Amino acid sequence: MNLDDLKIQLNKKIEGPAVTIGESEFALLLKRSSKSLVHKLQRSLRLETIFSIVFTAGCLLLAIYDNQWSLKIYFGIFIFVGAALIAVLLYLLQRIKKLNDQPLPVKQNLVSVVKIMEDYKKRSFQFSMALIPACIFLSIWLSYKEKPEHTMNWLSHYAVILSIAFIAIAIGIYYANKWILDKLYGRHIRQLKENLEELEEEERN
Repeated sequence: MNLDDLKIQLNKKIEGPAVTIGESEFALLLKRSSKSLVHKLQRSLRLETIFSIVFTAGCLLLAIYDNQWSLKIYFGIFIFVGAALIAVLLYLLQRIKKLNDQPLPVKQNLVSVVKIMEDYKKRSFQFSMALIPACIFLSIWLSYKEKPEHTMNWLSHYAVILSIAFIAIAIGIYYANKWILDKLYGRHIRQLKENLEELEEEERN
């Protein structure tokens, strides 16, 4: 149940004759709405975990079966990156589950979940953007170590084209990353914040 559904239910009750929405009833409806949003966040985390496992498994296969040592190192590094991401995602899932199961006040649960997910969304975006130049420089360095003359000739002939391509890729990944994170987490975080504002407004009244 999102905030719009919650408001519809409240409006239906208010339209009835001599019906008053008590604080406990409002909190119960808000809690149901918030739990639904938290479950959606957990589902997004599970989806990202599955993708990370598939990605890491793919890197593992490439590192094992590829004949070039440079690619073995390249994909081997991403095995550790993927494994670290999986560990973080599983930790977040477990932490949110514990918060959701604890008999804490609705507001306290909302504040905790919002803070955790906002921090993860921010760090995830920063880390993924930092990976772009790291991947580019790592691939060039490994290529140079394996075939120095070929790499230098290639870079000297296509430096301008490569620079434009790298900038275009970085811009594309920037917007794609923002869109994906917003679809997975951002919209649910905003709805949780709206629930929190509704609860704070009810407390003031």
